[in-house]
Amino acid sequence: MSEAQFEDHGDGLLARLIWSNDMPLPDHLADRNIQAVIAQRPDGTVVTDDPSLSPRVYLYDSALTVTDARVLAKALTDAANLADQWCGSLDLTEMTDRELLEILPDLDFKDNDMRATVQSLIHLGEATRNLAQIHIIARAMELGR
Repeated sequence: MSEAQFEDHGDGLLARLIWSNDMPLPDHLADRNIQAVIAQRPDGTVVTDDPSLSPRVYLYDSALTVTDARVLAKALTDAANLADQWCGSLDLTEMTDRELLEILPDLDFKDNDMRATVQSLIHLGEATRNLAQIHIIARAMELGR
């Protein structure tokens, strides 16, 4: 993580920029730079009320708002999933429930009843997992762990 000295960034208040380390990428993508940056006041608070100093995600040399970075990440994931789907290599068994729910509208089912059934099964699996976690936590608390 990289920290700069506190400076006046034009608003009359001191702030310093704190940069994350580069996000890890495989070697063949290592020439790309993805980092998060925030502005911090001397009291330790993160600046969120000044658009010019609000948290950003840098992709190469482009500064993106956190929201725009998420939109871009989703669009990239959607495009990759579509490319996989076109060539038949989308492995549904490797996807999380959330990812499955996101691509569910794009999958080719024989009818909407099957789509609704699959969606219900995914939700049922999530509910079952949540219930199991609640019971595990409750039991751990009973045992004092």
